[in-house]
Amino acid sequence: MQSKTSIINKLTIVSGPINSGKSRWAEELLKDQSIVTYIATGKPANADIEWASKIREHIQRRQKTWSTIESQGNLHTDIINSSDAKNIIIDSLGGFVTANIAKDKIDWFSIKQSFLHSIEHYKGNLIVVVEETGWSVVPSTQVGTLFRNRLSELALELQSIAHSIWLVVLGRAINIKDLGLEVPMDE
Repeated sequence: MQSKTSIINKLTIVSGPINSGKSRWAEELLKDQSIVTYIATGKPANADIEWASKIREHIQRRQKTWSTIESQGNLHTDIINSSDAKNIIIDSLGGFVTANIAKDKIDWFSIKQSFLHSIEHYKGNLIVVVEETGWSVVPSTQVGTLFRNRLSELALELQSIAHSIWLVVLGRAINIKDLGLEVPMDE
């Protein structure tokens, strides 16, 4: 079994349900690195006290030597602007999908392809935190279903180029790239 430090090369996905420890595990994987760019995709919601508290907790937990980019929904640009960084954490893919949820199918495809292209050409270590929305309540709205579908489809595309995939459940992390078999997908 690989150690957590030996697998940090190129793209690592850290996935799991809400409050599982995904962000903490992503940070743990790079805790020995003093130069990290942390790309935060979540936007503070004015009326949501719990969400604001969660964002504050994430900010306080980050190492002081790490730099932070508060993404405006264009991860392609954020990654390009961080090309000097040897290590990037994107926390999380759901914020990126949310920022672009109003885009039509063609614009979303273009934004998604630009993001995937920037990941494939990034020369350092990149960790992407991904929410497992399929493990929660089934959306009752059209926009909720669109969010779930875009997020899960993008996560599937990322897994095909990832060097490691960590599943975090109940505060426990396992590298499912090492343990699992890839499920054949229809073309």
